Amino acid sequence: MKVIKAQERYLTQFDWLKSYHSFSFGEHFHPENKGWGTLRVINEDYIAAGGFFDTHPHRDMEIVSYLVKGQLHHKDSAGNEYTIQAGDVQRISAGSGIAHSEENRSKDEETHLMQLWIKPNIKHTKPDYAQISLNPDDKINKLQLLASETARDGSISIKQDTDIYSSILEKDQALDLQITKDKAWIQLISGSILVNDSLLETGDALALEAKQELKVKNLSNESHFLFFDITT
Repeated sequence: MKVIKAQERYLTQFDWLKSYHSFSFGEHFHPENKGWGTLRVINEDYIAAGGFFDTHPHRDMEIVSYLVKGQLHHKDSAGNEYTIQAGDVQRISAGSGIAHSEENRSKDEETHLMQLWIKPNIKHTKPDYAQISLNPDDKINKLQLLASETARDGSISIKQDTDIYSSILEKDQALDLQITKDKAWIQLISGSILVNDSLLETGDALALEAKQELKVKNLSNESHFLFFDITT
């Protein structure tokens, strides 16, 4: 296990955006920090009211957005235009090429999201877009599957054998996790948790290798985290 502290992340900041990058991204590059298995990007984005990512292109990447707070309006070159709300999951399969924009159209509320990029197991496919709304109660004191290769259990589909889960642990609650693939990553969005003997606080992450069992114990009133079960 390796703990990555919140302050070790790269930071991009503009008037309308504060974005923390767990891995090399944009102008922030480190040759030894380009992802974890098929997990290429974890960006924690705070978009001010009225802020937006202008239209820009992607190729051959599964881009998953998990809305923590607020709303986000999506528009792309394939003709899709939708708004997602807190708790929703959006997936862009960039494939052979797609351009999109993302905008916080609220006049007074900040949008908080986790932007997650997964390397696909097949390239140059037809671009595709999907989004789902999940029951918020299904992540309380248990794992809620957000994305998977087979779209099982109501999750959104991605072109890779990597599973993404979310969970919110209430006070004094604990959860058992099982790494079933090659690697795993835990990203703490808020709160404080103990993963076996490793302490994570808001913004911290835990990189793990090898199949193993984990015990996650909440140490605060409420803790919100993502768990990635990753194929390399």
